Amino acid sequence: MRRPDLVVAAAPMAAPTFHRIAVAVADDPAATAGVRLAAALAARTDAEVPAVHVSCRDAPCWGPSAADCGLREPDLSLDQAVSHLAEAGVRHRAERWQALDDRLLETLVAAADEYDADLVIVGCRRRPGLRGRLRRSLGLSLAERTSRSVLLVR
Repeated sequence: MRRPDLVVAAAPMAAPTFHRIAVAVADDPAATAGVRLAAALAARTDAEVPAVHVSCRDAPCWGPSAADCGLREPDLSLDQAVSHLAEAGVRHRAERWQALDDRLLETLVAAADEYDADLVIVGCRRRPGLRGRLRRSLGLSLAERTSRSVLLVR
């Protein structure tokens, strides 16, 4: 018995509209790809891009940082993100957030809420080994903790 041909007609989908696209910035290739994607989306939708760099510290700092002491290279990823967003010609702002006790996830949720972001872009890197595969990524954890749209970039 022959089945009738199925014809599916779909209405053209409207492009998503974003007002604010928050992007998590880090010294990481996946985060850099996230900044580039945020710039491209913002250019198409005339959205503002809050670039958020979260640094973790176990306790409040009373003295010089490790970078100030020459123990660690300074992280220039936020400056590089701002340069890329400016070159793309999109409205943007850049802020550094401080997460105490390694509460990176909670800090990113708070930043997305404060900016009232329509979309949050987070870079995800592959972790080697079994332990890396079993560990939940920051982006997936963020998607579980917020009602905002989250886009993971590798």
